[in-house]
Amino acid sequence: MSKLLPDVEKLDHKIAVDTGSPNIEVPNEAVTYESGWKSVQYLSAKAFNTQFGKEDFSGELKEFSKVWELLKEGEKLVAMLYTFRSCSQALKDVQTTADTPHEIKMEIYHTEFKIFSPEIQKLVNLMNFHEKAVDMFRNLIVSLTQAERKKEVHSQLKLDLIVKLLDLLIKLDKLKDMKSNLVNDFARYKRALALIGNELGNKKELEASVFALQSFLCNAQHPHGLIIWSAKKKLEDVPDAIEVICMLLGHCREALEKRRYLCPDEKHMLHRVIVYLMYILDAEKDNSRGINAFKERRATFVMGLFKQAPVIPLFGDMQIQIKYDLDRCQNWTVQSREQIDDTSDRVRRNYMIDNMKRQKIRADYSAYVSKFCTLINSIRAIRSTPNFSEKIKMPLCAKTYHTVLEGLHLISEWNRAIRMQSAYKCAHPLDEKEYKSKGGQGGKGHEYERVVRYAYNQNELSTLVDVIGMLKGLGSLLQKSETIFIDLCWRYIHDVMQHFVHAMLTRPMRKAFKAHRSQVLRIMQTMREICADNIPGAEMTDDYKQVKKEILEIEYKFPNRFTPPTVDQVVLMRRMMNFICSERAEGNKGGFFNKRDLKKEWQEEWLKIYDDSYFFQYVLNFKDSLRQSMDLSFLWYREFYLNMTKQPQFPIDMSMPWILTKFVIQGVQMKENIFYPMEIYNDAAEVALSYLDQRYLFDEIEAEVNLTFDQLLVYLSKEIFKYFKTLAGSILLDHEYAAAYDRFKAGTLRVPVSRYSTLMSQQTVRLLGRVVNLQVLLAQHILESFRKNVSGIVSKFTSGPLSNACETKSFLDNARLAHLLASKHLPLDSFDTILKEMDGRVSLMQGCGKMAAHVAEELNGDILPNWTFCSGTRRFVPSVTSYAEKHTRDIVRVKLPK
Repeated sequence: MSKLLPDVEKLDHKIAVDTGSPNIEVPNEAVTYESGWKSVQYLSAKAFNTQFGKEDFSGELKEFSKVWELLKEGEKLVAMLYTFRSCSQALKDVQTTADTPHEIKMEIYHTEFKIFSPEIQKLVNLMNFHEKAVDMFRNLIVSLTQAERKKEVHSQLKLDLIVKLLDLLIKLDKLKDMKSNLVNDFARYKRALALIGNELGNKKELEASVFALQSFLCNAQHPHGLIIWSAKKKLEDVPDAIEVICMLLGHCREALEKRRYLCPDEKHMLHRVIVYLMYILDAEKDNSRGINAFKERRATFVMGLFKQAPVIPLFGDMQIQIKYDLDRCQNWTVQSREQIDDTSDRVRRNYMIDNMKRQKIRADYSAYVSKFCTLINSIRAIRSTPNFSEKIKMPLCAKTYHTVLEGLHLISEWNRAIRMQSAYKCAHPLDEKEYKSKGGQGGKGHEYERVVRYAYNQNELSTLVDVIGMLKGLGSLLQKSETIFIDLCWRYIHDVMQHFVHAMLTRPMRKAFKAHRSQVLRIMQTMREICADNIPGAEMTDDYKQVKKEILEIEYKFPNRFTPPTVDQVVLMRRMMNFICSERAEGNKGGFFNKRDLKKEWQEEWLKIYDDSYFFQYVLNFKDSLRQSMDLSFLWYREFYLNMTKQPQFPIDMSMPWILTKFVIQGVQMKENIFYPMEIYNDAAEVALSYLDQRYLFDEIEAEVNLTFDQLLVYLSKEIFKYFKTLAGSILLDHEYAAAYDRFKAGTLRVPVSRYSTLMSQQTVRLLGRVVNLQVLLAQHILESFRKNVSGIVSKFTSGPLSNACETKSFLDNARLAHLLASKHLPLDSFDTILKEMDGRVSLMQGCGKMAAHVAEELNGDILPNWTFCSGTRRFVPSVTSYAEKHTRDIVRVKLPK
């Protein structure tokens, strides 16, 4: 083994996998890993003693893990509902007559029962989950009432989990109402059960589940919004529930104002939750004991928010229109609805990505790429030196962390802008007149055409392609450089936490020790025990007992590790920090005789670290954060419209990825962005397999990709062939004539600079996990175009008189030069080989080619018998006497490829 290792190390330097071609796609990872930050079990929290009186921080995490598990289960049901395809729509209702034998009828109903049972079981699971989730929501609200009554400190993580849980209930509620085919499947199942129930052993259990499911799916009092109504109903008997709801509204408002979100859907989640918190807060219709949520002092900000963002993306191709969703509120009046004008120019500008937004995105992209590449180059330079880990200092780690976080924010912001534009288009389809003026023919699926195919003009498509290219390009840059910067980000997070627990805690601990604030002191000591990374033999246990002058002179040292903390360490540290530094904390309320636990300047420093540490989770879980930020799968998914139009699938002309790709092909600019719209298929396939867990969706995506990629090759090869033919023609054009014509019409003969060279150099294009050599495929198609072109030239020459020889020579010169120009980028057969093949000179049995045979035939049949050579003019002129019959030719109309 010792002899083999040096040889293996040599191979690492000799084998080059880089083809040298420009990168125009997002890299795919063959091997991925999951960091511990995706775990929400908090397994190590119970090892720490964090119980201080009635506060038990580790015990909280145990309860939070149950909520996380519930959210995970709910996400599966969201995926199930969104992708639910009706069996009753595909399965025709079998008609039986009185003459149909009883055995055949029973066999039909048994088969129907067997087919629909798994689908109905999914609905039963949904019903049971909604009851469990509503109970969990109520219990979480109840657990906050006493603390809210006393204005005590709440766990920010707990409030975030309540928001996530309510958002999950909103999604389930909207999806349940959207899927009208649930009731159709249930009706078929119920009928089959009624007819064969006596033959089943568990008839009573099945009938009980059917009865419960019928009230869940077909509730007469609440046909829509049953799940959210159930959550609201559960809170009617909870004391001080209104105070908690108002506090949650304030929590969402604070998160929006402080931009305490990163992934694209997180901001939309806060908007959705605010809408339905207002519904829960408002009095139920015909209930005089409730309050008017829209006149509540702590909720006055919501109308301004609703006016600014009246349409909120929900899931996939679904969205929420606020003014209609709040109709169920007793105090939501017609005047309130009229205040939200979602068709005004001001609102439309907020949603559309216009030229001004495009220029800002372009400027941010250029500035960030320059800054990021400079940073990466400096890190590479340091890594190339011996003992590089000792040369990496805290300022470089801090710069790296904040630069990476800024990149994630930019990508998410651009993704969010695309989502909002798409949601607005779906909420405001084209009217009938405009739809027909743009070429709409109606028919099946025309509802989807109005929001996708004909909803975007040329400028909007250009902007969308450009933004997608910048989003995917920046994401690709971050993804490829992860191994270079990620350990520096870990080092920054590690050092920030160590600086806090070693240096910043000492003086507050001394203050708590002198003031005999034993609980606060014990919490700070526990923060050190949990998070401190000490040098052996240098533990600081009693440093806070020294005098202030000695504390200020202490030089705290800790290991500089490139190792991130665990999720439990960060969560517990933030929870205990918030317990001490929050304005609601008992030691910060102050008073005439009371002293604060933290001085004003200390509290500001603590709050800054507390706010900044919220984003540690995104950098520590970098892969998943980047994947969510780059995910554009919603541009392909159309389950809502498939359910509405009752179509199995839409043609590719209605598919947004293909619309964008076709626009790039047919346009002049952005040719290098042609595969970024195709990345939408990769995103959709990843979501289908990893999140929605539906193989048939992946099969549909794969079938569409096969079709679109073939179309892409056809369109692209035609455009490239046309470009080289045009370029060759401009080169061969007589220079004097070209100069004179250019003076007459300036610029019309100038061929624009090609952007196809980048595409023609691509040897590895990845689609749905498959690697495609684009260069070879383009070469095959373009070579076929040259064959057809030369074949047409030969056919045109062989079907006409010899006077066409000069024209034929110019055609061949143009084709030869175009072939020469294309051969610099693509592996093509030689032009002489193509010409010989099309001229029929590839066989040993062939004496001469088609063109030579035609020349001989024309000389013998027409020129020599019917023409006389004039030595004066040196031309052939018609003879007075003809020595042969009139020469006839087979007229062949040839259309040369352009």
